[in-house]
Amino acid sequence: MFKLLYNSVLAIIFFLSTLALISCNGNQNKRDLLKESVAKFKESKKHITLVEYIPEVYSEVKKDTILSNGFTVCIKTYSIDEYSVTHEYKTDTLTNHMDIFKNWISEVTITKNGKLIFNETINNAFLLKNNIVNNEALIDAINLGTSLEQDKSFNQDYIYLYTGIVYPKEVNNIIFTLKIDDKGRYSFEELEIV
Repeated sequence: MFKLLYNSVLAIIFFLSTLALISCNGNQNKRDLLKESVAKFKESKKHITLVEYIPEVYSEVKKDTILSNGFTVCIKTYSIDEYSVTHEYKTDTLTNHMDIFKNWISEVTITKNGKLIFNETINNAFLLKNNIVNNEALIDAINLGTSLEQDKSFNQDYIYLYTGIVYPKEVNNIIFTLKIDDKGRYSFEELEIV
């Protein structure tokens, strides 16, 4: 009886060993297969560059303001591709992102009691001409555009406009107040940004 039990146990061990050897045929597990598949995919793909324009399409804003102190202010601000600023970064080994920030130009016309006193295009060239910034400051900057500061301009013989340059993806921006008197003379004051 002991010999029969011994032979039965030996037969079961032999059967399980054979089954184990047959099932272990050298295949890789799912994790190894996934790693290999991802590596082959990355090798087969080229680098991708995603380009985004900001603003995406041509943009234009025209604002006419008539003030009770006799001033009429017309500001037309629009985006241009010229002098745009490119910001590049990677999100992974295959994908490059390129954000292209378009520059802004503002055409400003101001009249006082129907008489033209100021007619200028406010862009980077205007800021350079008036020694507000130098060429180095404009390398990675775009013009912010121009807007009217109505509260200050409402009851005075001056018009106050905001303008400046912006460094995309940075916090260093230069903003100015452009003060224009009733004769069309103007001066700049840099604003402290907190």
